[in-house]
Amino acid sequence: MNLMERMEFSGVDGAGEYAIPTHFRKRTDVPVFRSRRYPANAARPAESRLWSDLPAIPDELKGCDLHILGDVDGQILGCASVIQAIAANVSFDVNVPRGLSQISIDATRKQFVTVQVDNRRIMGQTIDLLMNFRRRNPFVVVIAGSRYFVEDDMTQERFAISDASLRTPSTPEAMVAVFKAAQENNKRMLHIS
Repeated sequence: MNLMERMEFSGVDGAGEYAIPTHFRKRTDVPVFRSRRYPANAARPAESRLWSDLPAIPDELKGCDLHILGDVDGQILGCASVIQAIAANVSFDVNVPRGLSQISIDATRKQFVTVQVDNRRIMGQTIDLLMNFRRRNPFVVVIAGSRYFVEDDMTQERFAISDASLRTPSTPEAMVAVFKAAQENNKRMLHIS
């Protein structure tokens, strides 16, 4: 029933012979999001989750010190639920050189550093800083993030500057996978050297 029909039916605009309805149309609950794979009335399988759900986080990632550097646009902070679940302590600094210099190296705690390297004006300086930082602090797990990366890189291709690379913005699942791969890559390279 459109708006004009409802107005006439309820007695608006001189349509006095129509009574105000005492019953309402039965409302059928239709989900807002539909899927071809799962029709509206079908039961969804147990493995489907909402995007806001937190993915399974391995115990070896939990309880670390996480340093987020150079994230001016909040590209890494988009996965705040993962950051909150992983980190015991979080520090932020948009200035990469200052942030790297303030990281205390404590062998008893796991240290993760994520660096957003998108600032093209100082990218060369950031790469040099990361290379020097990794030489001095081999136990710190470093993840380079950029919206210009084609995909997440969990290999050791950029090992001179990071243990893994994260394409930002990221999904929670991808962020957990990259953090886990970065930690494994760091352990592997420490074992080799």
